Amino acid sequence: MCIDTICPMKAFLIDQAIEEENFCNFESEREALRRHIKQKNHIVLYGPRNFGKTSLVKNIIGKEFKQTHPESFVFFADLIEVRSMEMLVSRLRAAFENSFRHSFPAKNLIQKTKRLLSALRPEINIDPLTGQPSLSITLSEQKHQDTIVFIFEMIQDLAKKMPSLIIIDEFQDIAIIPEAQAHFRAAFEITKDTPIILLGSKNHILSQIFANPNAPLASWGQDISMGKIPYTDYHLYIQERFSQNKNTISLETATELQDLVKRVPESINTLCQHIHINHENTDITLTIVNTALQTLLESKTSRFESYLAHFSDSEQKILIEISRIRIIEKPQSIAFIKKTGMTNKSVSRIIKKLWDNGVITKQKEGYELTDPLLEHYIRLYRI
Repeated sequence: MCIDTICPMKAFLIDQAIEEENFCNFESEREALRRHIKQKNHIVLYGPRNFGKTSLVKNIIGKEFKQTHPESFVFFADLIEVRSMEMLVSRLRAAFENSFRHSFPAKNLIQKTKRLLSALRPEINIDPLTGQPSLSITLSEQKHQDTIVFIFEMIQDLAKKMPSLIIIDEFQDIAIIPEAQAHFRAAFEITKDTPIILLGSKNHILSQIFANPNAPLASWGQDISMGKIPYTDYHLYIQERFSQNKNTISLETATELQDLVKRVPESINTLCQHIHINHENTDITLTIVNTALQTLLESKTSRFESYLAHFSDSEQKILIEISRIRIIEKPQSIAFIKKTGMTNKSVSRIIKKLWDNGVITKQKEGYELTDPLLEHYIRLYRI
């Protein structure tokens, strides 16, 4: 890291995929992914929300794979909030078309399509605005329907001709589609010699898909878990970016800052960006950090209020009580239920819904809000 020099490309990036130059740490996870891909293994990557899983796999590991194999195929699909088999197949189909376009230069797309997808009826259209060719797949007549298995047959055909990598994000969202897991089991059998990375942000649902001995995908793949970035590593990352405005921050203050937002990378970057653009040639103290947090929350009032408005009054009560306590070990305890004014059954139902939707998460110590900035907002404005 170039702490003592200006690095114009270094920034605190939020709400977007992060490239290599702005990605912090997770070196052991990177090495494990590289090793498994080289061995053509299947991987399930676990990690909390906003920890950079997608950036790590798509923008770093995926790009490395393409650089190592100049002519290769990387399939990337995001299955967030798929709700039906029709939606799932449509998402996978669009992902295949998009991945094919991105895997080959535009000038070679037509030739590559004819050579690699000769069994299909690919359609090439020219975008009137950009002048770039776009690909759409028309199934051959003998294929009477779009299926997950057929899409993976296309991927396998490509994998026979060139190095290929399959990445599927937010995979746990298929859990609400009863037949999806069985279809994927058949699809993964077809591509068993191709490295596959599945990842998601709802760890409890993702683990159920692979840990349940009666589930179609039981014991599939090898697990990799993303933990919290060491304090010292994130301190160096923060200082490197602060130095561009001639700001400094001690390890002690950087540690306090990380703890303040529960060491969630997205929240750390959000708070640090707010400090970075509002200070210059300053020693960043804990007082400055706390003040910055408050002004940051004030600037997000409309956003947080709009978000909270989507929850029922009962759900908001639960969120407020969890924020008040910060972490609740037993939501069904008499004390917690009494504070909410609801029944045990209602509390249990709401906790499960919030957990399944990723609004709250469960750690060893208990349940807490997934977004530490939302928790601070609720504590500041709703309690």
